[in-house]
Amino acid sequence: GASASNLEGWTRQLLKEPATSDRDSRLTLLIQRLATIDPERALVFISEHVELSRHQATILGAWAQSDLSAAVSKAFELDASGRLIYGIMSATKGEQAEALYTLLLEKGLDKISPGQFQNLFSRLYDSGAESAASKALQHSLSLKNPSWQSHGLENVLRRWSKDDPTGVMAWVDAMESPGSKSFALQSLATAWAERDPLGSLENLWHRLDSKQRDRVLNQLSNGADGKWEPATMMDWVDEHVESPEEAGKILANLVEGLRNSQQPALMAELVPRLDPSNGHRQTHKKR
Repeated sequence: GASASNLEGWTRQLLKEPATSDRDSRLTLLIQRLATIDPERALVFISEHVELSRHQATILGAWAQSDLSAAVSKAFELDASGRLIYGIMSATKGEQAEALYTLLLEKGLDKISPGQFQNLFSRLYDSGAESAASKALQHSLSLKNPSWQSHGLENVLRRWSKDDPTGVMAWVDAMESPGSKSFALQSLATAWAERDPLGSLENLWHRLDSKQRDRVLNQLSNGADGKWEPATMMDWVDEHVESPEEAGKILANLVEGLRNSQQPALMAELVPRLDPSNGHRQTHKKR
């Protein structure tokens, strides 16, 4: 195979050519190959060429495959904010992701950059959904404004609700702390509604309090992108929502979501089923 010197020489030659997408693709392949052979040398090499600095994270990801601890240390040496850790995160899974979680806690990334740290939990999912969710929940609840930093937990719950809806609901139901349970349930509802709006209502509506229901409804109004059928959703409302006020709120949110969705056919299907006098549904109860 090509030596590190060969790869560096070919890269220098390519840098002299006009910038094109093909040239950029070949540069990326050369840098990736150099990183596999000698990641530390690759980092030194790209530091001599400003145009190649964007490959730092890729090189660190390659380094992590052979020496995770060294790669993490180098990432913080290059940027103390932890900005370059994403390259290592994207290259790890399974047991290596678990080791990375421990290393990043030791480095304090959960405090330095909570948002960046949250990206790790989806990498932990493959080695255990419940463990990943519990770690993500613990981290979210440790923050001053957990509702602003729940994307890590939602990323895990989005996959778990698809793979094992019974398991994820059992995890929530088993929680003893009211605060933890409420936050986990809201995060689950948000994640599930984004992926499967009707499924989230069917499985979670009776578990949600009024504030949590309002958040789910607001999400529905912002997510009318073809993931749900208006007639099916309205049938569900007719069957399961006893309160006319709640039913009207759901349907109003659905209409709001469709208003700017560029889907006039869906709008035309939904509107006739509303009572024009007050914005609430007409009664279609199938008892």
